[in-house]
Amino acid sequence: MAGSPSLFVYLSPEERQELLDLERHPRTPLATRRRIGVVLLSDDNREVKDIIKISRLSRATVYTLLKRFKLERLNALFDQPHPGRLAAFTDAMRDRVPEWVRSEDRGYNTAEITIELNTVFADKLARPLGRAAVYYHLRRMGLTWQRSRYVPGGTPDPVLAAETVELLDGLKRGRWTASSN
Repeated sequence: MAGSPSLFVYLSPEERQELLDLERHPRTPLATRRRIGVVLLSDDNREVKDIIKISRLSRATVYTLLKRFKLERLNALFDQPHPGRLAAFTDAMRDRVPEWVRSEDRGYNTAEITIELNTVFADKLARPLGRAAVYYHLRRMGLTWQRSRYVPGGTPDPVLAAETVELLDGLKRGRWTASSN
């Protein structure tokens, strides 16, 4: 492929410094560091064949990365979300869900919360939330499922818990009381 044109990326001093900082950051993933290295080599006027030797990436990978970088700039260096990955809750969603759950007028199950979130935040979501994602985030928020609705996690009121245990013990022994309806 001697006829392949060489592809160069030119960075502003601010972009170059940002890439260098990102490359040196300890939490930057290895794949992102490799992509940054390719872009920095291209900015140093290295030809693609030299970049391939140094980075040990294929010609197609280097060309694809440089073309993407020319179009998307810094966004081209980061991994795209995987198709099976659960959608993330935004801060607004995290604020809204406890209000719905704590309302005493009715209980919400996972399907209802999913529908509500997809309806209210339709303009902010890239794709609709699934029930599995909502269930996962509800559990991470400390909400637990009790009978027919989600409730805030934690220890229940001690007086109410004692009354409930007493009532259940009575029901187990066969004693029916008017308060057990």
